[in-house]
Amino acid sequence: MATSFSAVRNEDHGTVIGIAASDAKGDVEYRDRSLIVAINAHCVALGMPPDLGLSASTDYEFLYTETPFFRRDLSRFIAFILGQISHHEALTMKPRTYFISTTFPDVRTALSNLDILSVGSDAVEIRVDLLKEGLTDGSFNSVPSLSYVGEQVMLLRQRTELPIIFTTRCIRENGRFPMDNPELYYEYLYRAIQWGCEYIDVEVWLPEEIRRKLFERRGNSRIISAFHDFSGTFKWPSLQAQNIFQESRKYGDIVKMITTINSMSENYELEYFRSQIKASNPDGPPLSAVNMGQLGQLSRALNTVFSPITHPLLPIVAAPGQMSAAEINGALATMGQLPKKNIYAIGIFRSTPQATFFEKCFNELGLPHNFISVDRGFEGSVEAFCLQPNFGGAYINPPLSSSQSYIPMLTDAARTIGAVDTIVVRGEGSSSTFIGDNATWKGIRATLTRDFAPSAYKDRAAIISVKQWGRCQVSYLCFKES
Repeated sequence: MATSFSAVRNEDHGTVIGIAASDAKGDVEYRDRSLIVAINAHCVALGMPPDLGLSASTDYEFLYTETPFFRRDLSRFIAFILGQISHHEALTMKPRTYFISTTFPDVRTALSNLDILSVGSDAVEIRVDLLKEGLTDGSFNSVPSLSYVGEQVMLLRQRTELPIIFTTRCIRENGRFPMDNPELYYEYLYRAIQWGCEYIDVEVWLPEEIRRKLFERRGNSRIISAFHDFSGTFKWPSLQAQNIFQESRKYGDIVKMITTINSMSENYELEYFRSQIKASNPDGPPLSAVNMGQLGQLSRALNTVFSPITHPLLPIVAAPGQMSAAEINGALATMGQLPKKNIYAIGIFRSTPQATFFEKCFNELGLPHNFISVDRGFEGSVEAFCLQPNFGGAYINPPLSSSQSYIPMLTDAARTIGAVDTIVVRGEGSSSTFIGDNATWKGIRATLTRDFAPSAYKDRAAIISVKQWGRCQVSYLCFKES
């Protein structure tokens, strides 16, 4: 503990220091910002909003409940704001990404079903403009207060480890947030950065000064620069479309363009526009672009960057023509873009929870693949399965040694452990290749480290569990010494 920010010295670098709120107010504005990251920690159970002065003066704000208290939320929050973890880098490597929008007036309604709602999603969007904060007279606030929104974000964070997209959609763009005060957007969007939301949706109609300030002060959050057009007159093959992209990319880590169309051919115009943007901007930012309405559903299936999806359990769709993950996968399968594959569980799997889990995932996501449990069999039998023309991957128990000639690539996990329990297929046909992974090791490490920021176990001693499994001796290295 310290009595003031001025009491924090250079030798305290890397230390978490607590300062009482009453003491912090005295000199929080004069702290050494190059040395100190100031976090205003506030318990929502106090029945009052956070101190506005501290919220505005500190770098970040962590909202929590005492009962229950989730240590992993604090660890993840600290790891994110300090740049020790980055969801964005991992997501940009995926061939397709999706996000689900919670269109509930109160996210508490969604929490019990969130695990089902978010299957197949890479992020969860909280639509702040759709939240309804009840008042004592039975009516609702025209704009939910920051304290109410902060609590909603906290509740969502406690229930999911997926990145959160913070969105304040305006009235003109099919939302409910008023447009008469752009500074209101800055207030809410910057607070979302302080709350550690991974993605901030910033509408491109906002004044450039606001967009620039948010981009410069985004920390480790990422900005989705969003454009929506409901007029039906927007055309993809136009100078306007090019200009909107260029304006959006100035202050965006992802550019999102959503429009209404009048004919099916405009989906193909969008695909040509998408290819042009990718060719002329190889270093990004990535483009997420779809057409709304039933006519535009083809574009939703073809979009690969943060496609917005819905779910039958949601009260309303966030935009006209929005599809579920299962519907998109079904469309891709029909178009031949998602070939039917055989996914194998090789070894001791029959009547195990793993097999049931895979089958449920396939059904929920509408994937066309077959899941087949087979015995390990003779030496070399795994390779025989891998060489099948419709082989789509495998989970193996007991695992293989990592020195298999037919698995040319290994992840860091498989290379470190020296064992492969998962085979992933990348590419199609003659260009496909096998990648060996070790999902068990990843699961063990994630379980042991979820309550700590990465800096807490860096340079620590290794914990090793060794077991003789079948033909392969497996070592699970949970913490690797530097």
